[in-house]
Amino acid sequence: MRIRTLEQLSDALSREIVWRKRELSILRFMVDSGATGRGEAGVILRAASAMLYAHWEGFIRAAGEMYVSFVAGQKISLDKLATNFVALSTRTLIRRAISSNKIRQHQDLVENLINGAHKEAELSASRSMETKSNLSSAVLAEIFATLGLDHSEFESKSAMIDEQLLERRNTVAHGEYLSIDKESYLSAHSGVVEMLERIRTLIENAAALKKYLREN
Repeated sequence: MRIRTLEQLSDALSREIVWRKRELSILRFMVDSGATGRGEAGVILRAASAMLYAHWEGFIRAAGEMYVSFVAGQKISLDKLATNFVALSTRTLIRRAISSNKIRQHQDLVENLINGAHKEAELSASRSMETKSNLSSAVLAEIFATLGLDHSEFESKSAMIDEQLLERRNTVAHGEYLSIDKESYLSAHSGVVEMLERIRTLIENAAALKKYLREN
């Protein structure tokens, strides 16, 4: 569904975060009280860590696509869009030009930027978020740049993102044994919930303040 209004964007983000937080709450309950033996606790913590990462990456991708869909729904021309969305709109042509020595490919890019400046930007929400199935702190910074969001407050969370989320998920997903203590998991769990809420707020604010438009 194309998202065209602030209300539709807010509702979509709310629906997306509500079901994820509900499942995360179930996971937290399981970690807090669902295991009676040391072996059972280890299994639950490993499974919960994998799911925690899944909701982290899943929400980032979904929320980013929703914001791109909203911007696309405003039907704005390239010359009025913020440069990050201009880059996103012309990404295919940029990549084609970079990988080719043929002048025609370079001309296509230049013609699009010059002659197509007053045409409606072509933004594809489904192809906009590239998490590479490994949402590291570096990939998150790239996603924020793609969306034109301020990443500075997430820089202090790099260790948690890379070690407590991504590295644990990879270890568990590859079938390797990993010992995770309850306190460490709960800290990561709280951090994820906090980040999801903050990212939702950043996107809603960016949309409301029209940060997707180029500054004069």
